[in-house]
Amino acid sequence: MKKFSLSADVKRAFVVTTDSNHQFPVFPNLISGMAVDDINQVWVADITYIRILTGFVYLAVVLDVYSRKVVGFAVSKKIDAELTCAALSMAIEERKPRAGLIHHSDRGVQYASHTYCELLVSYNITGSMSAKGNPYDNAFAERFMRTLKYEEVHLSGYETILDVQENLPRFIADVYNDERVHSRLGYLTPTEFEEKLKSDKDKQTVGSHYARQIIQYRIRGNKLCQRERIQDHAYRKVLHERSFRIQLQIHARSNEKQQTP
Repeated sequence: MKKFSLSADVKRAFVVTTDSNHQFPVFPNLISGMAVDDINQVWVADITYIRILTGFVYLAVVLDVYSRKVVGFAVSKKIDAELTCAALSMAIEERKPRAGLIHHSDRGVQYASHTYCELLVSYNITGSMSAKGNPYDNAFAERFMRTLKYEEVHLSGYETILDVQENLPRFIADVYNDERVHSRLGYLTPTEFEEKLKSDKDKQTVGSHYARQIIQYRIRGNKLCQRERIQDHAYRKVLHERSFRIQLQIHARSNEKQQTP
């Protein structure tokens, strides 16, 4: 094969990471057809496996749908709720989301477990899950996993879990979030996109502030004008009454002089 520049097509082992055969309740799909227009509005979560010399390790990620930024991740030899909770806890600590955030995942036992659901509830995060056997509902996370495998994992040849723990965070934070551009983000990186979004919001806030000030000044001006008109009317009324009294006095004196012999 080497003589003829041929290479073998190695079929990589496939590991099932989603176990939806459990007795835990599942959430309805809340993001199907939903228009997402801000960060921290919808997060998606998923798990993938990474081959090392002694077997597999597992990666759990949490991704912001609007900016495509990885906001939380965790690596473990075990594919359990502790792994997914670690990734979610990192995302919560990093982003500090407000109430109303939707968390979307598959129906895997790791995401349906009481431990994971209690973590969602404690931070007022609403759960959402894909339809059974439909990975397209979680396409944002699936797309990131594919990018991770082809641009990092398959090229690096991790041998130990230590290799994964040392190199994977670098790829996620420094390469994927800070260097890899996305066409859907206007050819910006996730970090650049979020910075631009924040800058635009700040400008809108400043503009709104100035607009409110102008309105307040106009209201104050109208009130002052109205007050001045009232004062002017009152002043004119006083002058009119004083003039009328003076005319009465003059008329009375004139009558007195005419009556005097």
